[in-house]
Amino acid sequence: ALAENKDPRCTPQGIGERLGRLFAIGMGTVIIGMVPSMVLAQMHQRDFIHAEREDDPQWQRTLRLWQIQDRVIYTVSILLLTFCMFFNMVFIANVTVEDGKAWFVCVVTSMTQTVFAVPLGMTAIMFTA
Repeated sequence: ALAENKDPRCTPQGIGERLGRLFAIGMGTVIIGMVPSMVLAQMHQRDFIHAEREDDPQWQRTLRLWQIQDRVIYTVSILLLTFCMFFNMVFIANVTVEDGKAWFVCVVTSMTQTVFAVPLGMTAIMFTA
C-alpha cells in the first residue's frame, strides 16, 4: 500500500519489481512476527519439580520466579497487542481508500480462514483418517 501523497516513481514497475516487493514484505513479516512469539515461548518453558514439602525454600523460590515470569509475559503481550493495534490504525489512516479496503478484505479473509476453514479442515482430516 502506498500513501495518498505518494511520488509516482514509487509505484512498482513490471512484474519483477512487484514480485520482489511481495517477497521482501512476506519475509520481513514472517521474521518480525516470529520473534515475539519465540521470546514469549522461551520465557514460558517450565519443568516439573519434586518438592518434599510446600514450605521448601527451593520450591518457594521457583514459584516466585514463575509468578514474575507470568507477569512479564502478560505485560509484554499486552504491550505487543497494543502496539500492533496502534500500528494498524496508523497504517489505515495513511493509505488510500482503495488500499484500506483491500487491506480490510485481506484481514476478513485471513480471519475467516483461521476461525472457520482451518478447524473445519482439521476436523475433516481427523474423521476421515
